[in-house]
Amino acid sequence: MADKPNHPSKGNAQADEDLLIRLQEIVSNAEANLATIVGLVELAKTATATTTESQAAIATIVSEAQTRMADIANISTQSAASMTQIASEQAIIATKSDHIQKAQEHADSVRANLDRTLTEVTQRATESKGSNPGHNPRQIQQQHYSQKSARRRDPSTQKLPQSQNTKKALRNQLQQQKGWPIRPPQWKKI
Repeated sequence: MADKPNHPSKGNAQADEDLLIRLQEIVSNAEANLATIVGLVELAKTATATTTESQAAIATIVSEAQTRMADIANISTQSAASMTQIASEQAIIATKSDHIQKAQEHADSVRANLDRTLTEVTQRATESKGSNPGHNPRQIQQQHYSQKSARRRDPSTQKLPQSQNTKKALRNQLQQQKGWPIRPPQWKKI
């Protein structure tokens, strides 16, 4: 560097003053920028803390979502099983409904037969009442059913092979003569 003179010159003093003002402006700007930087650092710290909290909240939400998705998958599986069971039970109900319908039709048929029989018996009672006033339709109906039952119980009216009728008749005669039941021999079928 060049040697500076020891005496201050007027031009140098002005330059020094300008330099000093310029340095003060730079320092002032640096202080302002430093304050801004410190503010931004504080803001960054706050943003970092907020981001950390948000990440924790998001992790909790994701965990809850995964749990709920597992629950939904479980419920979906149960729903599919229930739908299969419902379809199976509907098929069973349809089958039972068909059986019930057939039973109702059979009951209607039996009821119609009973009504025809009652009408027939009542008609006979009415016809016989004119010729025999001592009988009422209820007695005739009871006689009709008792005769029908007696015919069912009478072994001679049963449709058995001739040999079985003969054996039964012989057994019945022996039982009546001796007064005790005779059991037929147990024949082995080959």
